Amino acid sequence: MAARTPSDAQLIVSKIIAYSTGAAGSWNSQALIVADTDDPDISFTQAAQSVQGLLPTDLSATDVFAGNLGTSTASQDLLSGINSGQLLVNYNGHGSIQVWGGGGLFDDTMAASLTNGNKLPFFVIMNCLNGFFHDVYTQSLAESLMLAPNGGAVAVWASSGLTNAGPQFQMNDRLMQTLFSQPAPALGDAVLAAKSGISDMDVRRTFIFFGDPVMRLRMPGSSGEMSGGPQLQTTISKNEKSQR
Repeated sequence: MAARTPSDAQLIVSKIIAYSTGAAGSWNSQALIVADTDDPDISFTQAAQSVQGLLPTDLSATDVFAGNLGTSTASQDLLSGINSGQLLVNYNGHGSIQVWGGGGLFDDTMAASLTNGNKLPFFVIMNCLNGFFHDVYTQSLAESLMLAPNGGAVAVWASSGLTNAGPQFQMNDRLMQTLFSQPAPALGDAVLAAKSGISDMDVRRTFIFFGDPVMRLRMPGSSGEMSGGPQLQTTISKNEKSQR
């Protein structure tokens, strides 16, 4: 849990507790599958469609593909979808420390202004640098989602480095296969299984889990109780990192 202050840490913990004890609703059966505009040699749309094909039938997935909708419309649909509540938000595309894509699809300012309350999704972000938590002068998009005061995310999986898209796509597919298996795994277990399914060491080492690794998704009909799970290494605070 990357936090600058005790109040930051308290906010993150309060979201995790609220998620595990709050009431379920229709948002628990919703997912946003988001894709950046395709490159000539990389199809983010195809990668997103592969993810969608791995979701369980009782999960209603909404496409937000910038290549089909245009960036402006895709951004509006993305914000509206998150604010209405989602179990999962899965993104394939380009990115940097604070942004998705290159044309205003989603950024840290938008993340901080989210109003989804306790309807908090797990963000799975297959791009570069959204998990760059260790810069003391900037706040990564992953942190902005975790620290959004009126919503945001309950957990984020994002990269702290620059890596190739192909292994990211493979790892994303493996995560979806594991995440929705039965019995439902803890998020940390699903992340470890996804990393073990690829050989690219840069991708395996740079993807960072933000949140509680023993938490489970609040699937339709589930209690959302947190139990079990691995002893997964989590991020340290920025202040502690800056002193090393």
